[in-house]
Amino acid sequence: MPIEVSLSELLVKLRQMPYGVLLCSSGNNGASFPSDYETFSWLGGVSKVARIDQWPETNQFQFGFLSYDLKNPLQGLNSKYNSSLDWPLMGWISPDFISKGVNQTLNIDFTPSSLSHWKSGENPHFFPKVNRTTYLDKVDQVRNLIRQGTVYELNLCQAFEANDIPTDPISLFFHIRNQKPVSFSALVKWEHRWLLCFSPERFLRKSGSKLTSQPIKGTIGRGQSLEQDQLAANKLENSEKDRAENVMIVDLVRNDLAKVCETGSVQVPDLMKVYSFPTVHQMISTVTGSLKKGESFESVIQSCFPMGSMTGAPKREAMIQIDELEGFARNLFSGSVGYINADGNFDFNVLIRSLYLDERTKKTYCFAGGAITYQSEPEEEYEESLLKAEPLIQMAGGILKRT
Repeated sequence: MPIEVSLSELLVKLRQMPYGVLLCSSGNNGASFPSDYETFSWLGGVSKVARIDQWPETNQFQFGFLSYDLKNPLQGLNSKYNSSLDWPLMGWISPDFISKGVNQTLNIDFTPSSLSHWKSGENPHFFPKVNRTTYLDKVDQVRNLIRQGTVYELNLCQAFEANDIPTDPISLFFHIRNQKPVSFSALVKWEHRWLLCFSPERFLRKSGSKLTSQPIKGTIGRGQSLEQDQLAANKLENSEKDRAENVMIVDLVRNDLAKVCETGSVQVPDLMKVYSFPTVHQMISTVTGSLKKGESFESVIQSCFPMGSMTGAPKREAMIQIDELEGFARNLFSGSVGYINADGNFDFNVLIRSLYLDERTKKTYCFAGGAITYQSEPEEEYEESLLKAEPLIQMAGGILKRT
């Protein structure tokens, strides 16, 4: 059994031990989205050992992650390109020490001096791996694929890279989280790698026999005044393009859940509902189903991963085209982090709005993008990808360099 410790004690051990995961919900001071990691304000654990590239063991509590590139063995696919990240396909820890807070405010403060300095002592520049013209051309290529009937929708992303890493990833995580409290943030240490995630999106939750997925499709920036903010929310709610994106992904998720759920049990209790977050409004739908008896965590993931909101439709063909178009293997980006307990219940997020640190290469990465439909305007899609990346980079003290 893991030893339960306070959050401050857990953070000390996280600096000392090679593996650790901390999951944080929005608590009472965050987004309007009402779903947390069950009832926890935070839930974390650390370990000296890890289980890598194997499915989790049953009948014990474990934290873990799934890399997007797990799609290759699951779907019989290959990645044409290499990844700048080098995370395993999946990893699990049974914590030696664990910490949890229930319905508590999570607001850990660090002195500003510990937050403003990266290793270089300067504000790092994050450079896109492709220039604006290339990205616009890729959007047009996706629109051509849609015109040809190859895909109906495709999630196209780009990568940003900084030749620097923060002096203290833990301090930086809480510094950003205090500004951006969201429902599915996560801090992960995996040997020389760090993940600082500020995701608003749930991939999949199992509670008893009930499965819940909450895909996000549709994003718009917050307004500077109450009137402008309401106009922005209304614009998103009535956007034909964003509604089309959301409905297509909901249909894909319904199809994924139907493979492992009782016939007729898959429902959509919330369709295209707009929620407000610190920097953006987003359109979120909720899809639920009753899991068939005998279905395991492995079989559920094999049927539903990766999440449709980060691929497109049809899913397999979209993944093939993504690998060709993006020019890099996503690795952990658009994968998932979460936990599975001894009863087989679990909750996993979608890895977006994240920073990926590598202490060996001394580099930090960020990724962003969006769903492309035939109605997409290349310039608008390019700006939306920056809208998603730039606030996080700025909160981290970085500068996004446009090309």
